[in-house]
Amino acid sequence: MSDNGRRRQLFAIGFLGFVALGMPVAALGVAWARMQRSFEVSLEALGLVMFALLLGRVLTSVCSGNLVNRLGVGNYLLAGCLLMLSGLVGVAVAPGLVSLIALHALLGVGVTVLNTGINIHAAGNYSGGRMNLLHTGFGLGSALGPLIVTLVVFHFDLDWRWSYIVYFVPQLGLTLLVARTRAFWK
Repeated sequence: MSDNGRRRQLFAIGFLGFVALGMPVAALGVAWARMQRSFEVSLEALGLVMFALLLGRVLTSVCSGNLVNRLGVGNYLLAGCLLMLSGLVGVAVAPGLVSLIALHALLGVGVTVLNTGINIHAAGNYSGGRMNLLHTGFGLGSALGPLIVTLVVFHFDLDWRWSYIVYFVPQLGLTLLVARTRAFWK
Protein backbone atom coordinates (compact mmCIF):
# COMPACT_ATOMS: atom_id res chain seq x y z
CA MET A 1 0.00 0.00 0.00
CA SER A 2 1.30 3.49 -0.84
CA ASP A 3 2.10 6.02 1.89
CA ASN A 4 -0.93 8.10 0.89
CA GLY A 5 -3.14 5.01 0.98
CA ARG A 6 -1.80 4.11 4.43
CA ARG A 7 -2.37 7.66 5.69
CA ARG A 8 -5.98 7.58 4.45
CA GLN A 9 -6.49 4.17 6.04
CA LEU A 10 -5.17 5.35 9.42
CA PHE A 11 -7.24 8.51 9.15
CA ALA A 12 -10.40 6.41 8.64
CA ILE A 13 -9.47 4.19 11.59
CA GLY A 14 -8.87 7.30 13.72
CA PHE A 15 -12.26 8.66 12.71
CA LEU A 16 -13.91 5.37 13.72
CA GLY A 17 -11.95 5.59 16.98
CA PHE A 18 -13.45 8.96 17.80
CA VAL A 19 -16.94 7.72 16.94
CA ALA A 20 -16.46 4.65 19.15
CA LEU A 21 -15.21 6.62 22.13
CA GLY A 22 -17.88 9.33 21.81
CA MET A 23 -20.84 6.96 22.02
CA PRO A 24 -20.62 5.62 25.59
CA VAL A 25 -19.35 8.89 27.05
CA ALA A 26 -22.30 10.89 25.74
CA ALA A 27 -24.85 8.17 26.50
CA LEU A 28 -24.40 8.08 30.26
CA GLY A 29 -26.81 10.94 30.92
CA VAL A 30 -29.59 9.31 28.91
CA ALA A 31 -28.90 5.80 30.21
CA TRP A 32 -28.73 6.91 33.83
CA ALA A 33 -32.50 6.98 34.39
CA ARG A 34 -32.61 3.24 33.66
CA MET A 35 -29.29 2.48 35.34
CA GLN A 36 -30.52 4.25 38.46
CA ARG A 37 -33.55 1.97 38.61
CA SER A 38 -31.46 -1.16 37.94
CA PHE A 39 -29.13 -0.43 40.81
CA GLU A 40 -31.80 1.13 43.04
CA VAL A 41 -29.72 4.22 43.75
CA SER A 42 -30.44 7.93 43.92
CA LEU A 43 -30.00 10.41 41.11
CA GLU A 44 -27.00 11.81 42.97
CA ALA A 45 -25.09 8.56 42.48
CA LEU A 46 -24.58 9.68 38.90
CA GLY A 47 -22.06 12.17 40.30
CA LEU A 48 -19.94 9.31 41.63
CA VAL A 49 -20.02 7.54 38.26
CA MET A 50 -19.09 10.73 36.43
CA PHE A 51 -16.34 11.51 38.94
CA ALA A 52 -14.85 8.04 38.35
CA LEU A 53 -14.93 8.64 34.59
CA LEU A 54 -13.21 12.00 35.10
CA LEU A 55 -10.65 10.56 37.50
CA GLY A 56 -9.70 7.86 35.00
CA ARG A 57 -9.30 10.50 32.32
CA VAL A 58 -7.25 12.91 34.43
CA LEU A 59 -4.87 10.29 35.81
CA THR A 60 -4.28 8.89 32.35
CA SER A 61 -3.68 12.34 30.89
CA VAL A 62 -0.93 12.96 33.43
CA CYS A 63 1.07 9.89 32.48
CA SER A 64 0.15 9.51 28.80
CA GLY A 65 3.35 11.07 27.45
CA ASN A 66 5.57 8.59 29.26
CA LEU A 67 3.35 5.67 28.27
CA VAL A 68 3.37 6.64 24.59
CA ASN A 69 7.17 6.96 24.69
CA ARG A 70 7.51 3.51 26.26
CA LEU A 71 4.91 1.62 24.25
CA GLY A 72 4.81 3.48 20.94
CA VAL A 73 1.62 4.94 19.51
CA GLY A 74 0.34 1.70 17.96
CA ASN A 75 0.70 -0.37 21.11
CA TYR A 76 -0.70 2.49 23.20
CA LEU A 77 -3.77 2.63 20.96
CA LEU A 78 -4.23 -1.12 21.15
CA ALA A 79 -4.07 -0.95 24.95
CA GLY A 80 -6.74 1.77 24.89
CA CYS A 81 -8.95 -0.34 22.64
CA LEU A 82 -8.65 -3.32 24.98
CA LEU A 83 -9.42 -1.14 28.01
CA MET A 84 -12.50 0.23 26.24
CA LEU A 85 -13.68 -3.28 25.33
CA SER A 86 -13.24 -4.43 28.92
CA GLY A 87 -15.03 -1.38 30.28
CA LEU A 88 -17.97 -1.71 27.90
CA VAL A 89 -18.52 -5.38 28.66
CA GLY A 90 -18.04 -4.69 32.35
CA VAL A 91 -20.64 -1.93 32.40
CA ALA A 92 -23.06 -4.16 30.51
CA VAL A 93 -22.81 -6.85 33.19
CA ALA A 94 -22.10 -4.69 36.27
CA PRO A 95 -23.89 -6.18 39.29
CA GLY A 96 -23.97 -3.02 41.38
CA LEU A 97 -23.08 0.63 41.80
CA VAL A 98 -19.56 0.03 43.12
CA SER A 99 -18.61 -2.04 40.11
CA LEU A 100 -20.29 0.48 37.80
CA ILE A 101 -18.18 3.26 39.32
CA ALA A 102 -14.95 1.25 38.95
CA LEU A 103 -15.79 0.32 35.37
CA HIS A 104 -16.41 3.94 34.45
CA ALA A 105 -12.94 4.77 35.78
CA LEU A 106 -11.65 2.05 33.43
CA LEU A 107 -13.68 3.55 30.57
CA GLY A 108 -12.17 6.94 31.40
CA VAL A 109 -8.69 5.48 31.05
CA GLY A 110 -9.57 3.78 27.76
CA VAL A 111 -11.20 6.90 26.32
CA THR A 112 -8.19 9.02 27.20
CA VAL A 113 -5.68 6.53 25.82
CA LEU A 114 -7.55 6.36 22.51
CA ASN A 115 -8.04 10.12 22.36
CA THR A 116 -4.39 10.84 23.15
CA GLY A 117 -3.01 8.20 20.81
CA ILE A 118 -5.12 9.22 17.85
CA ASN A 119 -4.34 12.90 18.44
CA ILE A 120 -0.59 12.27 18.70
CA HIS A 121 -0.61 10.43 15.40
CA ALA A 122 -2.87 12.98 13.73
CA ALA A 123 -0.86 16.00 14.91
CA GLY A 124 2.25 14.64 13.24
CA ASN A 125 0.62 13.42 10.05
CA TYR A 126 -2.35 15.60 9.08
CA SER A 127 -3.20 19.24 8.51
CA GLY A 128 -5.31 21.29 10.92
CA GLY A 129 -8.30 20.91 8.63
CA ARG A 130 -7.93 17.13 8.60
CA MET A 131 -7.61 17.17 12.40
CA ASN A 132 -10.89 19.08 12.60
CA LEU A 133 -12.53 16.57 10.28
CA LEU A 134 -11.15 13.74 12.39
CA HIS A 135 -12.69 15.26 15.52
CA THR A 136 -16.12 15.37 13.94
CA GLY A 137 -16.07 11.63 14.60
CA PHE A 138 -16.37 12.35 18.31
CA GLY A 139 -19.34 14.61 17.62
CA LEU A 140 -20.95 11.89 15.54
CA GLY A 141 -20.36 9.34 18.30
CA SER A 142 -21.72 11.76 20.88
CA ALA A 143 -24.89 12.12 18.83
CA LEU A 144 -25.24 8.39 18.19
CA GLY A 145 -24.65 7.26 21.78
CA PRO A 146 -27.81 8.74 23.33
CA LEU A 147 -29.79 7.81 20.22
CA ILE A 148 -28.74 4.17 20.63
CA VAL A 149 -29.86 4.17 24.28
CA THR A 150 -33.18 5.69 23.26
CA LEU A 151 -33.73 3.10 20.52
CA VAL A 152 -32.67 0.17 22.67
CA VAL A 153 -34.69 1.18 25.74
CA PHE A 154 -37.77 2.83 24.29
CA HIS A 155 -38.15 1.49 20.77
CA PHE A 156 -37.01 -2.10 21.28
CA ASP A 157 -38.02 -2.20 24.97
CA LEU A 158 -34.73 -3.78 26.04
CA ASP A 159 -32.64 -3.26 29.14
CA TRP A 160 -30.16 -0.35 29.05
CA ARG A 161 -27.29 -2.87 29.21
CA TRP A 162 -27.88 -3.79 25.57
CA SER A 163 -26.79 -0.26 24.60
CA TYR A 164 -23.32 -1.04 25.89
CA ILE A 165 -23.28 -4.25 23.89
CA VAL A 166 -24.13 -2.17 20.80
CA TYR A 167 -21.18 0.16 21.63
CA PHE A 168 -19.00 -2.93 21.93
CA VAL A 169 -19.43 -3.78 18.23
CA PRO A 170 -17.66 -0.75 16.67
CA GLN A 171 -15.11 -0.86 19.49
CA LEU A 172 -14.32 -4.48 18.62
CA GLY A 173 -13.96 -3.51 14.94
CA LEU A 174 -11.65 -0.66 15.93
CA THR A 175 -9.58 -2.98 18.11
CA LEU A 176 -9.10 -5.45 15.27
CA LEU A 177 -8.13 -2.65 12.87
CA VAL A 178 -5.65 -1.11 15.30
CA ALA A 179 -4.14 -4.53 16.03
CA ARG A 180 -3.71 -5.11 12.31
CA THR A 181 -2.14 -1.68 11.66
CA ARG A 182 -0.37 -0.93 14.94
CA ALA A 183 3.10 -0.87 13.37
CA PHE A 184 2.05 2.05 11.14
CA TRP A 185 0.88 4.42 13.90
CA LYS A 186 3.69 6.93 14.33
